[in-house]
Amino acid sequence: MNLVQFVLPEASEYEKKCQRIDHEILSRTAGVSVSLEVAASVSAFAASLRNRPADLAHVYGDASRRTALLRMPMPWISTRNPPPPRFLFGRQNNQPTAAGPLTDPPLPEAVEEHFFAVEGQSSSPKTGDRYTIGSYGIGRPGVKSLIERTVSRLERFREDLDWKAFDRPPAREDLETLHLWVDPATSDEDYDGFTAEAIVGGMRVVASRTAINRQRLLNGSGFAVPVNDPNELAHAILTALFKDEIAAERQQAAIAHSGRFHPSTRALALLGIYNRILHG
Repeated sequence: MNLVQFVLPEASEYEKKCQRIDHEILSRTAGVSVSLEVAASVSAFAASLRNRPADLAHVYGDASRRTALLRMPMPWISTRNPPPPRFLFGRQNNQPTAAGPLTDPPLPEAVEEHFFAVEGQSSSPKTGDRYTIGSYGIGRPGVKSLIERTVSRLERFREDLDWKAFDRPPAREDLETLHLWVDPATSDEDYDGFTAEAIVGGMRVVASRTAINRQRLLNGSGFAVPVNDPNELAHAILTALFKDEIAAERQQAAIAHSGRFHPSTRALALLGIYNRILHG
């Protein structure tokens, strides 16, 4: 199987992460040749494929308005919202396919291996005079406002909380400095919470109950709260930080079911989808 990958210019951090993980593990898979195409535009990417051998293209990002992708000479997939079939032309087998964590069949989310908790290793700093909460993406839609509204409520009860909002994807070393990870996503379209990374690291996790986070928090792996609700978010944060027995149960559940986020789990599902597209 000759596979070519392309990351859309506006692809989210979630999509970029998926591409990195897929490339690494598929490159080690027998019978699969995978390459990353770097192109300045979608039109240039589609044009570049006309004279190169490839069985399938995997496009990372929202392809819903990318009509230039319809000119690709081979089948292709994207995470969500491919152009409807009625707009397609050419061979039937070149129809796009949606493959993501919320499609049917689902394509599991994966986390880079270095995020996984090591047995006997602490997932958060020892309790001190202050507690640090972490989140990613102060520029994500609605996140800054929700954090500010939640902080104003937390300050009514505690004076020992610090909230660190990362403006870049967190590293494993960043998570190890935190007592709690929070994903204050305000939209079902937002996958960029890095909730799964915190879960597999055995951290205490609070996340907005978006569609993707409902999947991430299966098996009681963390605390889910209504979207864009600072009161419920503040309450869950206090529970996660200071009700140790409840929080410990969630952490144990997270670690017990972390295998569903392993790159090999995603690769197995991904290869199944690729083969169904190519061979029916």
